[in-house]
Amino acid sequence: MQERRYDIDWLRILAMLMVFFFHCARFFGGGGWHLKNPGEESLIATLFIGLLDLWIMPLFFLLSGAGSWYALAPKTPGQYLLERIKRILIPLYGVGACILLLPQAYFEAVTNGGYTGTFWEGVPLYIVAAFTTAPSFDDPFFFNIFYGHLWFLQYLFLISVLVLPLLLFLSSERGRRFIAKLAGGVVIGAVYSSS
Repeated sequence: MQERRYDIDWLRILAMLMVFFFHCARFFGGGGWHLKNPGEESLIATLFIGLLDLWIMPLFFLLSGAGSWYALAPKTPGQYLLERIKRILIPLYGVGACILLLPQAYFEAVTNGGYTGTFWEGVPLYIVAAFTTAPSFDDPFFFNIFYGHLWFLQYLFLISVLVLPLLLFLSSERGRRFIAKLAGGVVIGAVYSSS
């Protein structure tokens, strides 16, 4: 049985709090956003956004990678992939795209697109647009479907699948020797560069 990593848990909590404040600040900071405060833009909010924008998503990917490493340890690759489907794809497509993003798409259409219909009149438009949009060549991995702030789940699932062979190698005896050799080289390089 693995020991619980409370340091990772606390980093997750901190990251979630920071991303919450980041998204709240986007209403008041500079640049475009789904919904904006009609008043003057705040310099403090803009600076806060700029600071968090540098490190918050790399931190989320790092934490997700650590979570994947520990999630894979007691499981077979098939069990790991099934867990990724349950924990990522079902929330993304079942709850996120079908329930959480409908209000976001509606308010954005009203605020930025001049949409004047009711929320319920907009639901069929959202569904048709979500599933008939042509692939986006700016993003080679996914269709240009509106996933709002859930885009992270798309990438997380894809990375989980693509990196699985590497994780399996690194968790093997040969992979652990490779990690130890690599870590030893880094330590030796650091000693030589400091002397």
